[in-house]
Amino acid sequence: MESRLLEILVCPLCKSSLRYDRQRQELICRADRLAFPIRDGVPILLEGEARTLAPTATTRSGADPETPSSAQPEAAAPAQPEPSRPDEQP
Repeated sequence: MESRLLEILVCPLCKSSLRYDRQRQELICRADRLAFPIRDGVPILLEGEARTLAPTATTRSGADPETPSSAQPEAAAPAQPEPSRPDEQP
């Protein structure tokens, strides 16, 4: 895909920039979490044709937002202290 074309294309929904995924032949809108297909070199910028990307909690930390959430390791839940009983002595 031509870099000049990528510079002017924006998401049809929110008008944010799109990132080109060469391997999957998609244009990615991170804001709307959508992947628009590219077929025969033509970007299909229709909401109905877009693939919804799985939300991930680690996106802000730099993880790849296109990685399915099932492929990312789950964070362990923080240990919760047990509530103390009034009849117990410390």
